[in-house]
Amino acid sequence: MNVADTPGRGQAWVGWKRFLVLAEIGLTLVLVGVWLLSEDLRTDKSLWVLFLFSIPAEALVAVVPHEPIILFFSASYDPLTVALVATAGTVTAELINYSIVGHVAEASYLSRIRNSSLTARVTRHFDKAPFGALLVAGFTPVPFYPFRFLVVLAHYSRLKYAVAIVLSRGPRFYILAVLGREVGLSDQVLIAAFVVIAVVSGLLLWKNRSDAAGG
Repeated sequence: MNVADTPGRGQAWVGWKRFLVLAEIGLTLVLVGVWLLSEDLRTDKSLWVLFLFSIPAEALVAVVPHEPIILFFSASYDPLTVALVATAGTVTAELINYSIVGHVAEASYLSRIRNSSLTARVTRHFDKAPFGALLVAGFTPVPFYPFRFLVVLAHYSRLKYAVAIVLSRGPRFYILAVLGREVGLSDQVLIAAFVVIAVVSGLLLWKNRSDAAGG
């Protein structure tokens, strides 16, 4: 029997899930805030910083870019080390995303969206080759955030999702790290790139939100 099948335990389980989701969101916001406010952390080349930064950089709809930080760390560590640490942080972030989307998707006020013909049609196409779609989206510059919703709506395995993230993001991060080591961009250039990408991503996110509200 599912835990949620018994009324008392079901309510407690929902409460715990809500608490965990809020804690996950809070952790992401705290990490972003601490990194932005601490000059020491922004220049720290500890691998823990790379790992922790990867979490908000791969948040549900992230405007904090991961490319400049990978290029930054590639000057101090070999590409494989950078790729492995960034991938570990990314998998952690994506599992958090999975939990958040899963919790939100269960809300009763979203039942119309869950049961709509558009959702059924999109998930049906995704179900034809979910693992391959995740590999392509994770490796290429294709916007990845729609797939964070698709895996939950299609009830895709959390474990398979994590494996797809490792196999797609890992090589992508490795190539970025190799590029960073070969090109050797200055910290000033990387900071400028970080700011530009963050601003552009934020503007695009705002435009998409406005379009959605208008349409």
